[in-house]
Amino acid sequence: MQEQNHDIVHHLDLIERQFFSKQRGFMRDFGLLVFPFFTFFDALLDRMELDMKASYQKLYPWQRWWYRPKSAVIEQSIENFYQSIKQQWIGVQRDASEAFVERYDQLLKTLRELEAHLPSECEGIYEQLLINLSSASAIFFVIKSERWHDDALDHMGMILGEHAFAVLPLREHWQERLIRIHGGQYLQDMELLLQEERIRFHQALHGALLGIYQPVHDEMYHSWQEFSKKIRATSC
Repeated sequence: MQEQNHDIVHHLDLIERQFFSKQRGFMRDFGLLVFPFFTFFDALLDRMELDMKASYQKLYPWQRWWYRPKSAVIEQSIENFYQSIKQQWIGVQRDASEAFVERYDQLLKTLRELEAHLPSECEGIYEQLLINLSSASAIFFVIKSERWHDDALDHMGMILGEHAFAVLPLREHWQERLIRIHGGQYLQDMELLLQEERIRFHQALHGALLGIYQPVHDEMYHSWQEFSKKIRATSC
């Protein structure tokens, strides 16, 4: 009995460290969730900046600091930007969901290892934990079979993608700002404008995704804490 209790406590401590600690838990993985959106947006901005610079320098090889590209060039660069988003967004949002889905799968496997050490009297408490975890993560996905991963990646990706897409810069907003730049050092002003959009998107994306991720994490952690306290305090 003492050895069994030792195994139970060991697994409880292990799960706490691996999945709910600040150093190694689900919240640490939040950066992996936003990273695909960050890098995709940054890469598109970099490409658009290079395309516009190339077009600009082709049009004005000698007096490049005193003119701006034609409106059609700016509009086409922005059109290419949004076309790339349309073509690749599903893949990006699926990549963004991968870390959480994999970590959640690891949690379930580790819980099954813990279950093997629990006495039968604890079955009800354990089943309630699974129900609570499923309820907490239901906004992202629902596990309906053993082969749930692909559906989870798609559904969670769709949720993340909707929130990320909502904070993308409006086409008309920055197209108008790029066209309005005139005189002075156009290339430098363009770089500053794109950098502003980059920072704004990063901040807005972080806030939008944290707004849906944090409550899921907190509810899962609360469910885990309740379960862990009950198991530690009683022999069920």
